[in-house]
Amino acid sequence: MRSVRPTLVRVDPGSDHAREFQSLAAAIDPFARKILEAEDPWDGQQTAAYICGSLLDDVVWVPSEGRLYIVWAELSDLYDTGKTPIPEAFAVLRQAAADWLARPGALTAEFIEAWSERTQTASDYLFDRDGSFWNPQG
Repeated sequence: MRSVRPTLVRVDPGSDHAREFQSLAAAIDPFARKILEAEDPWDGQQTAAYICGSLLDDVVWVPSEGRLYIVWAELSDLYDTGKTPIPEAFAVLRQAAADWLARPGALTAEFIEAWSERTQTASDYLFDRDGSFWNPQG
């Protein structure tokens, strides 16, 4: 199942949205670091699930937050289908976390859009190859 790609919203650096993006980064960054530190792939998966929970519970909604929820949830779903080899699911999750933390400065809508595209392309490849909840054949 392919997610809907929302329209990119430009954010003035001094706006409330810019501060909300800072809060969003502050909420996700520690979890992304924890994914990179995880030795057990299932610890990584659980941390991705915590990111989704954080997006629902703790963060003010910004224009791209719904998309972020979908991307992190799909990374967790790679494990849950039981079809993708866990080392491959973990590799895609770790790459997503590394890419998230490697942003060149403050979190922006443009970065979120590019990161989401790259990350969904990687997870979609595995879902297309191995199957998903919506496409059991793979």
